[in-house]
Amino acid sequence: MTQRLPATMALTQQPFPGSVLRLQSEKNAETVTPLDFGAKGDGIVLDTNAILLALSSGRRVDLMNLTYAVDATIPINGAVFSGNATLKFTGNVTTALDLRPGADLIGKLNVDISTIVCQNGILLNGALQSTHDTAQRCDTIWVKGNTHPNSGFGLLFDATVGGANNEAWIHYAKLRRIILENCGVGLRIQAAASGVLRRYVNANVIDELTVIGCKKFISIDAGTADVSANFVEHCICQYGSVAGSYPSVGIEILGTAGANRIEAFIYDWSHATTQGPIVSFGSTTSMNTVVSSAFSWEVKDLGIRNRYECALTPSVSNYWFSAFGRGFLGKQDNILAHFQPAVGSVISTTSTTGTASCNLATGTFLDVQRENSNYIGVAFAAGTGQANFIIEYKSLTNAINDVSMVGAYFEPGYLPSQVTVQIDNGGGYVSRANFADVQGNEVFCRLDTVGGTDVYNGVIGIKFIISASDTRTVRLRHVYANGSVMKTYPSRGGDRMVGDLRWPAGVGPVLVDTVSGNEYRLQATNGVLTLVLNPVKVMTYF
Repeated sequence: MTQRLPATMALTQQPFPGSVLRLQSEKNAETVTPLDFGAKGDGIVLDTNAILLALSSGRRVDLMNLTYAVDATIPINGAVFSGNATLKFTGNVTTALDLRPGADLIGKLNVDISTIVCQNGILLNGALQSTHDTAQRCDTIWVKGNTHPNSGFGLLFDATVGGANNEAWIHYAKLRRIILENCGVGLRIQAAASGVLRRYVNANVIDELTVIGCKKFISIDAGTADVSANFVEHCICQYGSVAGSYPSVGIEILGTAGANRIEAFIYDWSHATTQGPIVSFGSTTSMNTVVSSAFSWEVKDLGIRNRYECALTPSVSNYWFSAFGRGFLGKQDNILAHFQPAVGSVISTTSTTGTASCNLATGTFLDVQRENSNYIGVAFAAGTGQANFIIEYKSLTNAINDVSMVGAYFEPGYLPSQVTVQIDNGGGYVSRANFADVQGNEVFCRLDTVGGTDVYNGVIGIKFIISASDTRTVRLRHVYANGSVMKTYPSRGGDRMVGDLRWPAGVGPVLVDTVSGNEYRLQATNGVLTLVLNPVKVMTYF
């Protein structure tokens, strides 16, 4: 008769060379699965309770390669392995996956919230106050959203609400291979100060972030708290429709956020659908660095339409670097900046056929040369013929080369009936682009739509001719053109562009030693100019 051994005495051995006998009870204590607690793993039967019991067991949890139907927040505060498992949420939740202090997630985990309403796909809650020993770790999470409202986040670092002692912080977290799809905001990092209490998000690393189809790709808002020294690297952002609309901003950094760094490849930022800037710095941010690049002819916004705002204190700076192919955007930022601010550099005239008329009603020309500022209003009155309001930009510097795109953006509902662009590159003005490409409220013109070539050198004048033959009000928001020009701040030629938002007071232009590559600056002290080694080399690989 065979006698059955008690469970505490049963032995087991792995079927591999060199394995040894072990107590079954010890083996069972190493890893648990939701199946041990009654989960089905078929994506139909609710497995919420089984998963919560497994996660609260104190053991390493293996989710295996199964699909679990869940209807509540899943908190992770220990070691979890996922072999491409899926959490399929079937009921509305505020947060889908709660990465708590001590979370260590290995393997690919799919978080499917595509059929529910969910505020946060993944949450790191600062109220739980992680330490450097309990900082969250994870490798490969794919959040599949549901065209969330603008307030929804794919991945949220939140230090706006205090925990113990009303304090909140998140630091030293390391998240890798995060995919955020169809969310209101892809990555959001936020904090809110509370008197002298500690509220901060800093020294976190997010590597290999992919953001697809979100209203905003990356948003950092410190309020008046401390959000600093966070690093987002190897990031890929691609636009896509969200509830019938398109991205409002690519990367924004707001509040008192400082010394954060983002490296992103922004793919197909479409001129046909976007109206917001790719990169936006708030006026109280400082020492943040954004490195972005794109490979699409549609990325017009990359070098021209950005909020060039930086810290109120002139001794600190934000830096924005962009790289793109010459055959797409061009080589510099908005060259119309080189037609300002001298008197006579911008001229407005009118011309009419018949009795039609127009006049400038509101605004100044500087307004339409800066993104996110006021518009100019032009009032047209019907008559016989057509009225033309003409804005002419005359170069104040050397002739501009590599001009290949120009454009104008109007207020919704206040478009003209026609726009024509004329170029003077030494032989007088010739019409080079017309109302050939209108996308929403934007007139986007490549210079090959009328005749001639598609790139012009030696440009000394550009005219925007805005026309109407009926009674209407036209509100012009922004005009731009791209090309190459020598700058008095470090915006290099070639196929790349560096946006310098502000440098310390009394510091002049950058000079580059063509042999050593070192950068020097002209510095003025009591009227004396000296050449000093640049303390901040903004781009070492240029």
